[in-house]
Amino acid sequence: MTATDKVSVNLEAIIKSLDYFAQLKSQGQSTHLICLPENSLYFNFNKSLIKEHAVRLDDPCWDVLKKRSKELGSFIHMGAMPLNEDGIVYNSSVLISPLGEMTVPYRKIHLFDVNVAGREVRESLSFSAGESPAVVDIFGWKVGMTICYDLRFSELFVHYHRLLVDLVLVPAAFLVPTGRAHWGTLLKARAIETQAFVAATAQVGVHKSLTDTSLAERQTWGQSLVFEPWGECLGKTPSFDEMGTGGSLAPIRLELDKAFIEKARRQIPLLSHRKL
Repeated sequence: MTATDKVSVNLEAIIKSLDYFAQLKSQGQSTHLICLPENSLYFNFNKSLIKEHAVRLDDPCWDVLKKRSKELGSFIHMGAMPLNEDGIVYNSSVLISPLGEMTVPYRKIHLFDVNVAGREVRESLSFSAGESPAVVDIFGWKVGMTICYDLRFSELFVHYHRLLVDLVLVPAAFLVPTGRAHWGTLLKARAIETQAFVAATAQVGVHKSLTDTSLAERQTWGQSLVFEPWGECLGKTPSFDEMGTGGSLAPIRLELDKAFIEKARRQIPLLSHRKL
């Protein structure tokens, strides 16, 4: 996605992507889990208005998405978004079940307060931090939750390894300089150390405000990636450098096999060797 600060425009793009999976279902190919990137419903350009514009759980957009999840028989992981929960804004993941039930399983723990290539970002000025890791069951798979900057904190992934998760989700909107330098390397390392699948969905391209043209454009690195527990890349979309400023991206669709997890953990029993 190349999301904007208009929920209606982002929702239209999401529904278009979900149509791809609906077509597959009509051909007899069901999809258990569909994952979107960070900021899937709302990409913030103006931190001073984040509380006013953050998505709410009573927004009508959820009715559309819950209907689609039931039609597809799929879990839809909405990546992450600014979510206003009773006046407190978190960077939250929202999960919709095949029954159309909606939960907020995870709120981002590590807030992105950095100064990269002369650009200062202070996520903590707009968001409250989450407090706990989260593991959810998706069709018998144990799935660990993270968001973007969490990727840099290996202790979170070690925690999930101790819980024997099968898959870790990393929805993101990485900056171009840090994405170019670190994104793929960190994801591969996390898959190897967690001995689990890692699926990372990413915003990509040049983002422009549709509500205030005076606000500066934003750029994201992109390159959604899926790694298996041995560190092999199973699928990817183009990066910012490969894609340029726009274009259409086909979803990655993969079938994951727990045998990969069992083999990696049998060959290198990290869990029984941990000292700390």
